[in-house]
Amino acid sequence: FFFVCTKWSEMSDLSTQYLPTTVTGGAPLPLPPCATPTPQDQKSRIEKQHQENSEAKEEEYQKNAQEKKQKGGVLAKLSVWGSSIAHAAEQAVTTSYDFVERKVEQKISDVDLKRFNEAFPDLIDEELLGDFVCAVLSNKSAVNGHVQITRASLCFAGSGMKFSMKLAEIVSVQRAVSLPTRDNASPCIVPVPTQLVIPSALQIYSFNDELHQFLNFGGALQSSVQCLEDAYTILDHAWREAAPVPNPSYTYA
Repeated sequence: FFFVCTKWSEMSDLSTQYLPTTVTGGAPLPLPPCATPTPQDQKSRIEKQHQENSEAKEEEYQKNAQEKKQKGGVLAKLSVWGSSIAHAAEQAVTTSYDFVERKVEQKISDVDLKRFNEAFPDLIDEELLGDFVCAVLSNKSAVNGHVQITRASLCFAGSGMKFSMKLAEIVSVQRAVSLPTRDNASPCIVPVPTQLVIPSALQIYSFNDELHQFLNFGGALQSSVQCLEDAYTILDHAWREAAPVPNPSYTYA
C-alpha cells in the first residue's frame, strides 16, 4: 500500500512556512462516512436522556409521596419526611456535579476559542467545532500545536507556524498509523492496514495533491486514541457537509 516517510529534524531548524508532503498518483478514495455521532451530538443525546430520567424520577417521587400522604398516620408522615430529605440531597449532589462539569467544559471551550481567534482573526466568524492537541509534519519536521476544525476550515496553530485550508479543498481523509523509526527519523505514516489496527495519525489529501499528516494526538483530559477519534469524527462530518465526497472533479488513485 502507499506510504510516506519523512525525516525528523530539530525544531531549531524549523521554518515558519508550512510545507506539506507532495504526493504523486493521486489520493486514495475516501473512507465510508463516519457513522459515529460527533462529540457534541453525543453530549446532547446524553443530556436529553439525563433530563428525561430526572423528570421520570421526579414524577415517581411525587407519585409515591402523594400515596403516602393519603394513607395518613405518623409512620406515613415520617416516611414522607425521610423521602423528602433523601430526594433533596440527591438533587443537590446532581446539580452540584452538573454545575462543576459545565464550568470545566466552558473554561476549556473559552480557552480553545481564544486560541483560535488569536491565531486566525480572519476566521473569527466561523464556528469552532473542535480543538485538539497534536503535531503536523512540515518540511521534514514535526511541529507541535493544535488542529482546529470549523464548519468550513481546517486549521493548525503551532510553534512559530500556522496554516488553514478550506474543507472544500480536501479530497480524502484517511485514518493512519505512525510507526517508530531508527536514527532519529520521523515516524513513517501509513494507512491503517486492517480494522484491527488502532489508528494513531490522520492523513488528509487536498485537491492540489498535497498530503497533510497529523500525529501525536492527546491531551490532559483525553487519551490519544479518543482524541484522534473525536478529531476524525468532527472532521469527517464537517467535510461531507462542506464538499461533495468523493469529489467528482478529482482523479483518485
